[in-house]
Amino acid sequence: MPSNGSGYQATTYVAQISSAGEFGLVLRAEAWRRGIGWAKVVVFLGDGAAWIWRLARLNFHGAICILDFYHATEHLLLLANAPYGEGSPSAKKAYRRWWRRCLADKIDLVIDEAKAQLPKAGKTRALAPKQINYLLRNRSRMHYQTYQQVGYFIGSGVVEMACKTVVGQRL
Repeated sequence: MPSNGSGYQATTYVAQISSAGEFGLVLRAEAWRRGIGWAKVVVFLGDGAAWIWRLARLNFHGAICILDFYHATEHLLLLANAPYGEGSPSAKKAYRRWWRRCLADKIDLVIDEAKAQLPKAGKTRALAPKQINYLLRNRSRMHYQTYQQVGYFIGSGVVEMACKTVVGQRL
């Protein structure tokens, strides 16, 4: 985090009820105020929503975009439940295997295995492709082992807690 000149580091929050485009401009202005122009590397952590990646592309050109690991694992769990049944031992085993592979930069193996295990019919047949498509859209942002090796955060827990505390409780 940038220093305020005295060596003290602070966190700022930006919250706004507006369009994504308007919010992106406010976020970019705050980033410039905080010294993003001096940054050697800019990392943008998001939950996978298309509007977030569009905001990053338009306002933080060249930023390394990372899909929040927690959001990725939510989709892995839904995907594991599709062929095996929610909470079944086989679903839990697949989820744990896919979780480890995801952390090891092997999301393509997860996607290939999930495609091979798609249910042939039923309600879960419609749910599984949605999860696979989410992973396909975000796979370039899921190099978690690589990100961690260079010291980048892969989770947005601090931001999520700030939203709950600062925005949800205070505002």
